Amino acid sequence: MEWTSEAPLPGGGTYTNTGSHILTLRNGKIVSFHAYLNDVQALDDALDGVAADGLAEAAAPAIVST
Repeated sequence: MEWTSEAPLPGGGTYTNTGSHILTLRNGKIVSFHAYLNDVQALDDALDGVAADGLAEAAAPAIVST
C-alpha cells in the first residue's frame, strides 16, 4: 500500500512523509511487514523533536528482526 502522513510537531511545524508498506499474508495473518519511507531524514527530525519534548519512546532504538 502507498501512504501519505501528516502530523503536528511539538513547538509548531508539521511532519510530512510518503512511502509504502509491503505485507505478506498467510492464512489471513500478517507474516512479514516492510516499511519504505521516501524521507527518512524527515522521520528522524520529527522523532528528535518529539523526544526533546519528553516522549522517551521517540528516542528508542529501531525494532529489527533477525
